[in-house]
Amino acid sequence: LSDRWIPSMTVMDNLLLPVSRRLGGPAGRVSGALRRVLRMECMERTGLRAAQMDEPFARLGRLERFRLLLYREGLNSPELWVFDHVTAGADFQDREEMRRLAGTMPGVVLYIAGDYGELEAFEKRVLTLDEGRLREEMP
Repeated sequence: LSDRWIPSMTVMDNLLLPVSRRLGGPAGRVSGALRRVLRMECMERTGLRAAQMDEPFARLGRLERFRLLLYREGLNSPELWVFDHVTAGADFQDREEMRRLAGTMPGVVLYIAGDYGELEAFEKRVLTLDEGRLREEMP
């Protein structure tokens, strides 16, 4: 959940990095209006508080990081989402919420999990890797 995020930078500056790259300048050069829109939309969609937007990314909890990841990746509207063991080490409540959020993503969701219980939240087609062979499990 931390790939491509800079832990010591604020949440807001991390969000602005891809935007500034598209605009061809450092994050500080993104206009104030664009910063405000991105900040308000992010807070609305992720449930982060204003103070958290100005905290270092490293201070966020696992679920908050997951929500931010979905928000940031959703800006590009991908057709394929790959979640590789994202709930490993998360507590029960966070796991449930992460599965619920992942199940609402548009497009194809490839959710890699170590046990079948992780997959119960999805309308799904389950593929199993068994001794080097990929086979489909019947629901």
